[in-house]
Amino acid sequence: MKKIEGVYPAMLTPYKNNSINEEVFREMIDFGKKGGLTGFFPVSSVGDFACLSLEEKKKLIDVTVSEVKGSHPILPGISSCDKSESIYLANYAAEKGCDGVIACPPFYYPISETSLAEHFISIARSIKIPLLVYNIPLFAPPISRKTFEVLSTEKNIIGMKDSSGSIVEFLHFLDILGEKYKDFYPFIGREEVFYASLTLGAKGSMTASASLFPEAMVAIWNLFKKGEHEKAKEVQKSFLSAVRLFMSLPFPYGFRLAMEARGLQMGEGRQVLSTQDKETIEKHRDPIKKAVQDVLSTLKKLGVTLAR
Repeated sequence: MKKIEGVYPAMLTPYKNNSINEEVFREMIDFGKKGGLTGFFPVSSVGDFACLSLEEKKKLIDVTVSEVKGSHPILPGISSCDKSESIYLANYAAEKGCDGVIACPPFYYPISETSLAEHFISIARSIKIPLLVYNIPLFAPPISRKTFEVLSTEKNIIGMKDSSGSIVEFLHFLDILGEKYKDFYPFIGREEVFYASLTLGAKGSMTASASLFPEAMVAIWNLFKKGEHEKAKEVQKSFLSAVRLFMSLPFPYGFRLAMEARGLQMGEGRQVLSTQDKETIEKHRDPIKKAVQDVLSTLKKLGVTLAR
């Protein structure tokens, strides 16, 4: 298996006439490559996975594999409330040459800790590709420390994306790993704490901001590795106010507007919006464009080379 630590984008999904816009999706991958990203994470939360058909998820995997051409690791999402769909999609990704898959807990229906552990374990034992579990309490049942301790001993579960936003929980997850840490990939899923998570032992990040500002996220990673901590902290601070603005809108529309501000046409999203929400989002188009430009200006001042 390829070494998968580093910076991955939770990839947004562009549309045209309510269908996936393959041309723009390929542009996004090229943009990410130029930005220095380690690999790619299609079929993500910010990429509307819950609103995509099985065939659309497969298409995103196909296009990513076709465009990446083996140059970068690919870790597609396989999250579904239907375990059989997750297993099918994981094995499809394996056949296409992906390097791992990512799954969050099943959502909507309440689930016990023991059932949640069994859900992940049964997937891990039924697929031909390594699995990373995805802790995202904002949208799905949280993965507790107790459940994580069980999952971390499963041979085919090789990592976790923690989007809890809690450094406390993340540190406990790392402590639970103990000696298993050397063979496990703990990724942070919140861009705001990327630098902090690296000081604790994270092996990388998987965030929407790596799609928007790949240069910034890669710079934090590289600067940390080189021991340039003060500059890494400055880069970390450069986009915090912008992320707050993105998150103030119905998810993931703030990130979609920001992607358009970087010159990538996202089209109309899949979520159902009221007229009022649409008007609110539109009113934020110019402020978000300015916020993105402010981030890019700050990055230039810090000596970070921009991809576009």
